Amino acid sequence: MDKDNPIIVIGSGFAGGISALRLVEAGFKVILLERGPWRDTDAVREARIEKPAPLPKGRNFYTHLLRRFNKVGLPGGGFTLNKRGVYEIFSGENIDVACSSHVGGCSHVYGALHMRPQDPAYWDGHNEKITSQYMEKYYISVLKDMGSKSVDVSGQGLNLFADRFRDNPAFITDERSMDMAMGLKGPLESFDSETISSIGLLGASSGLKRTADEMYIIPALEKGLIVKDMCEVLHIQRQDQGSKTSYHVEFFDHLKKRKNRLVASRVIMAAGTMNTLKILLASRAEAKRLDGMPLLGHKFGGNGDYSAYWNHGNKSGDMSEGLPTRGKISLSDEKLWTSSRPWPSIVEGGLPYSKDLPWLPFLKKKIRQGSLIAAMGQDNMDGKISYDRGGLRIDYRPEDSQIYHDIRQAFDLIEKLSGHKITHFPKISTVHPTGGACLGSSDRHGVVDDGGQVFGHPGLYVADGAALPAALGAPPSISIAAWANNVADKIISI
Repeated sequence: MDKDNPIIVIGSGFAGGISALRLVEAGFKVILLERGPWRDTDAVREARIEKPAPLPKGRNFYTHLLRRFNKVGLPGGGFTLNKRGVYEIFSGENIDVACSSHVGGCSHVYGALHMRPQDPAYWDGHNEKITSQYMEKYYISVLKDMGSKSVDVSGQGLNLFADRFRDNPAFITDERSMDMAMGLKGPLESFDSETISSIGLLGASSGLKRTADEMYIIPALEKGLIVKDMCEVLHIQRQDQGSKTSYHVEFFDHLKKRKNRLVASRVIMAAGTMNTLKILLASRAEAKRLDGMPLLGHKFGGNGDYSAYWNHGNKSGDMSEGLPTRGKISLSDEKLWTSSRPWPSIVEGGLPYSKDLPWLPFLKKKIRQGSLIAAMGQDNMDGKISYDRGGLRIDYRPEDSQIYHDIRQAFDLIEKLSGHKITHFPKISTVHPTGGACLGSSDRHGVVDDGGQVFGHPGLYVADGAALPAALGAPPSISIAAWANNVADKIISI
């Protein structure tokens, strides 16, 4: 294996940030390529990063909310609105996938909710060297690094589910409702309500929410990491010279407006599930830069994500005030749930803070009156992502996974018990795409081995959600972080 050239990490969320920091700490030369910009946050300003892009708040909502919309069949596979925008949408026939674009990845816009997989034996049975017991040390380490703990929200007046439904005997409204670990800097008493409310779907500039750029990438810069933001990877090409394997990484530099190429001893894919798959599929399809990987794109899923608008008819207050996650929704009497299957994992979340939005009267009214009710579960993860005319085709049938029926049934019951109308969106969407380059025991069962290395391609690794072997039924952030730590350990040990 080539040891003369640097390791290139593609992507800068939890997977990329952890990989980069761990490797520079171990003495490796590491270059991180990120297609998006740095964001204008307290941590970035303190680090004196030049020319960060704004978060999509206030007047910047119009210009910086969307980066690109992708759909097979559109000219060019879609259209780009702003290369410095936050969200990118991949629209399939039956599911829409949202991801984000900036240094720090989805950590800027996630709900800071840290949950383990629903199945305690999640990691068992995919590769004999990876077990749930083995992975436990990484979960413990990640949760400690992130300062994850249940939030003491007593007396905060933050529109918590438990406070608002305390007089409704159908729901659990004691401390169990907020028994969820969150990656926040506390105590909350030290932050005003506007700061607390402004850390959700449009990003957080205050530092209250722990993000990957602040936790991993900025510290790695101080240890020698080179970050090239606004550099979008197009292809990876393998080069073999005798026993030496290296990778040529071709990217487009949006700042200099030209293509460029770097040579890497190893490449770590951490661009997020959709863009990791896009780069690998494009590299295999175009000019045969990478071969093999027969199961690439297979076993794709949406993590059972399902959300709807919950209209509380709040006329006097503002439901958008509060934490991004307002509490778990569970029944006090299990007999109310007549299904033979378990109650899904359901939380109430806040919509974007109304004061962060520009003048949009109808939208603001709906946001002030309601909230987001969101569920996750273990879908079949039997979808497929394929490369089609420069874009990604998503073949996914939600109706084949029982979890979506369970969630709709649960939402109908919650609507009845609460007396507040739930409006379902016309199409299923997910912010937690998983799989497509899954952990397996061989290339007949997956794409990567126990160290995240792609079968048949020494030195090429997948450290993000594309490697997850099954649906988590929980937010994937700490599972991705745990997996990235495992990948880094395996590289360091070689």
